[in-house]
Amino acid sequence: MRAPATEGNLDGAQLNALWAATLIDALVAGGVRHVCISPGSRSTPLTWAVAEREGRGLTCSVHLDERGAGFFAVGYAAATGDAVALVCTSGTAAANYLPAVVEAHHSRLPLVVLTADRPPELRDRGAWQTIDQVKLYGSFVRWFHELGEASAAKAALRNVEAVGARAAATALGVTRGPVHLNVPLREPLGPVVGERGGERPDGGLRVAAGEPGVDGRAVTDLAARIAAEPRGLIVVGRPALAGEAARAVLRLAAVCAYPVLAEPLSGLRFGGHDGGHDGEVAAQGACLVGGYDAFLRPDAGVDIPPPHFVLRIGGSVTWKHVADYLGRADEAWQAAIDPELTWDDPTGRIALRVAAPVASACARLADVIEASGARDRDAGAPWCAWWRAADAAVAGVRTAHVASPERGGTAWIYPALLDLLPAGAVLYAANSMAVRDLDTFTAPTAKAILPLCNRGAAGIDGTLSSALGAAFAAGRPTALVTGDLAFLHDGGGFGAVADLVARYSDGALDLFIVVVDDGGGGIFEHLGAAAADRARFETFFATPQHVDLVALCAAWGIPCRVATDVAALHAAAAVRAAVRVAVVPIDRAANTAAHRAYWREACTAVTAATAGIDAFGAPGAGS
Repeated sequence: MRAPATEGNLDGAQLNALWAATLIDALVAGGVRHVCISPGSRSTPLTWAVAEREGRGLTCSVHLDERGAGFFAVGYAAATGDAVALVCTSGTAAANYLPAVVEAHHSRLPLVVLTADRPPELRDRGAWQTIDQVKLYGSFVRWFHELGEASAAKAALRNVEAVGARAAATALGVTRGPVHLNVPLREPLGPVVGERGGERPDGGLRVAAGEPGVDGRAVTDLAARIAAEPRGLIVVGRPALAGEAARAVLRLAAVCAYPVLAEPLSGLRFGGHDGGHDGEVAAQGACLVGGYDAFLRPDAGVDIPPPHFVLRIGGSVTWKHVADYLGRADEAWQAAIDPELTWDDPTGRIALRVAAPVASACARLADVIEASGARDRDAGAPWCAWWRAADAAVAGVRTAHVASPERGGTAWIYPALLDLLPAGAVLYAANSMAVRDLDTFTAPTAKAILPLCNRGAAGIDGTLSSALGAAFAAGRPTALVTGDLAFLHDGGGFGAVADLVARYSDGALDLFIVVVDDGGGGIFEHLGAAAADRARFETFFATPQHVDLVALCAAWGIPCRVATDVAALHAAAAVRAAVRVAVVPIDRAANTAAHRAYWREACTAVTAATAGIDAFGAPGAGS
């Protein structure tokens, strides 16, 4: 091993401190607002630099588990759009970030991962806690860079500053996502109190990013196709739209006279625009459809008219059968407003992508269509009437189911949860059945709610940590609805709670967690394996875990109550604590039967409600 590094009058610890402080300052200047730290020795200079800057435009959280830290960062970035940095020591600590990096990549969330590393002379030599960290996350990061040896030379410090600025700018760029900086550090690691010694670079690097404009030819092309085609759909997925973007989408839908299939993660169901949901939709004349998941199922038996034009906004929708319906629309010409050029298109049918912000693209498109006067809104009347009738029919069935907890299903939980949340709250949904039930049983509401879910890679790992990160970042009431398996998968996420409350006060977190405990993976009940061999199904698919969830929460100092009805759920939410939990026991077989009954009744109602509407005969220009 080399002797401790020195440069000028600085020893190795001082060089590391100066090196780390320059990097952290550049990241903060570039837009990083929070740092998730996991304990370790090799990362001491980075951790100390963050700790000394806490409260000066920067907050931080401490996480024993790097996987939990990564998903806390995911939740923070999802709730705010701000960049989050992660700091860990070398070795397998860095490898534990991978699931969160994958989610951030697919969800386009700005993370900057700082992995401390051994210096080059200790690699591939059998040194402890040393693995190959170069390009550790492969293609899941927007940029990888390994810093050189710590130096006090002005040119070297300017380079570190430039690397930090570029890392933040790349993470927050047009196609947002994670960035990985590998930081080799040679002993002694410090810490150095007050960052003694060393001259910081003068000036600083600023990165200015411009907003992409709207392609005039693309707008003209889209406007012409819309004017000629009354049978169109607008399909809106994540991330949640609010304010100007939400209003622009609704106005465009009204101008086009196209129904909007808005899944809950789009935000359009939750009144996140001026005037509230009902008033805005009524004023715009938009046809907002929220019950599509029931009658678009492949076994629904409903005669559904296919679209001739589809405009996609945002990411893929939650239910696979919705994408299948769009994929089967052979006559439909499909386009997407895709600000970040994500190339999200599981159907492979999109012919035009408009890489412009949703608000400006939709507003410009609506302006052109209105100005042309070529759109005959009456031509699509049967088409819109069909979708309005179908949505109304599903709404009636939904109302009956959510009001009947005795059916044994989960339907009642979602409106009850939305009822107790105040306007402006955050609602995080776990993957698997939680996010699907949110779609199925959530009617449009005037209450502004920010819906979030880790749908980039759609895993259940890190669910609790993500919700904690969102709650801390948003600084407002937050709820998480999750299944028992997803909850148990990330139970260690509770480890961050006590530290955050101790350092940032009781008001730092306001998180209510609803655990739907159906004794295993309820979503798998809809697979063929469930009927093939129940014993094998329970062992290999449902995988029930025999854990006392109330006792588990108590071990972390988290108050938890069992809730079997709306009143008990509200009582659990009212407990005075930064984080509190309600466990809702659900019989898995009864829940599966209740879901199937709901879908069956909804399809019957849609068939009856649309029987007299000739949507198939609506004229179209074709493509």
